[in-house]
This record gives sequence, structure tokens and C-alpha cells, in this order.
Amino acid sequence: MKKNIIKFIIFLVFAGIGYLGYAVVEKITHKKNVEKELNELPSFNLITADSTAFSSKQLKKHKPIIILYFNSECHFCQEEATQISNLKKDFEQADLLFISREAPGKIKEFAETYNLNNHDNIYFLHDLGNAFSTKFDVNSIPFTMVYGADKTLLAKYKGAVKANTLLKDLTVDSLFK
Repeated sequence: MKKNIIKFIIFLVFAGIGYLGYAVVEKITHKKNVEKELNELPSFNLITADSTAFSSKQLKKHKPIIILYFNSECHFCQEEATQISNLKKDFEQADLLFISREAPGKIKEFAETYNLNNHDNIYFLHDLGNAFSTKFDVNSIPFTMVYGADKTLLAKYKGAVKANTLLKDLTVDSLFK
């Protein structure tokens, strides 16, 4: 009887190790696939802060894109918005997509607070059902991605990033046009 219990415990240990190994390999494979898919801007559908449909097809061709996934209560997000607001003339060369899973009303309020509303190149979008954050593997806030005019990924930032760093990314992109 004791031998059977010991064999069962050993079996459970090896089964647990096997499962953990499988889970790690699966997660690594998933991350590599997501990174590969994100090298070029994938298509997406969102909702504007005014509750109208918005898709990646509406973005201007041959124009860089900065995607900023944010939360209105995040101090780092607020700081980034302040910096971008102060330099918004410098960002006119790119489309800026501020995306949040918060309610459209909160998103609109954030845009107004940082005087980023009513600009042709700045969009405030709602990630309904977290479809965007899942597709783009957003796992921190703030989360920023910079795509060049050819819609290839130039940079990805998890956590805070300075507006000047984003402008440098855009400058590098314009050098290689």
C-alpha cells in the first residue's frame, strides 16, 4: 500500500513538472507569434469616445502611428498626455491613437483635460471587450507602440515613455523614407 502511495506521489510530481513545462513552452510560442504579427500594424476595430465606429482602415496612409494604451487615473499616463499636449505641434506628422478600456465618457474627459481633443491627428478610442488589448498583447499601462509610415513597428514601450523619445522614433522613421 505504501509503495502505491509513493508511486502515485511521484507520478503527480512528474505530471506537475510536465504540465508546467508545457505551459511555459506554450506561453513562449504565443509571445513569439504575437510579436511576429505586430511587426506590421494589424487591422483592428474600436469605438471613438463619441461612440462611433473606428477601424484601422480609417488611418491615413503613409503617416506614422503612435498607439498609446492608457488609463485616465494612471499618473504616468497623465504625465505622457501633458508632455504630448505641450508638444502637440511636433506630433502633427503622426496619427496618435489614445486607447483605453474605460467608458467613452471618461476617455472624452481625459482628452479635454489635456487639451488633446479636436485635433485631426489625435483619436481617443474605446477598447470594447478588451479585443484590442488582447490582440496587441497589452499587459501594462501605459503601453505605447510606434509604427512607421510604412506601418512597420519601430518601437514598443511597456510603462512610461517621454514624448521626446516618441518624437525621436518619428525622426528616425522619416530619415528612412
